[in-house]
Amino acid sequence: MFIHTNWHKHDILGKLKALAERRNLKDLSIGPVLTWNNERIKSHIDSLLELEGAKILWGGKSLTGHTIPP
Repeated sequence: MFIHTNWHKHDILGKLKALAERRNLKDLSIGPVLTWNNERIKSHIDSLLELEGAKILWGGKSLTGHTIPP
């Protein structure tokens, strides 16, 4: 997500982080991506991180403790 610096005044990232932290597999508020595997997603994230100023604020890691096939 790209945001203008003005959005920092309204704590949009804090609000999004609070929503992201509530997601989990148990209540199915998060689930597997069926069309891309973890390696492809990681490669895409790495490519985006090459953009100047890009950063991961939360997440960005593979889920653990599940039985979803690779």
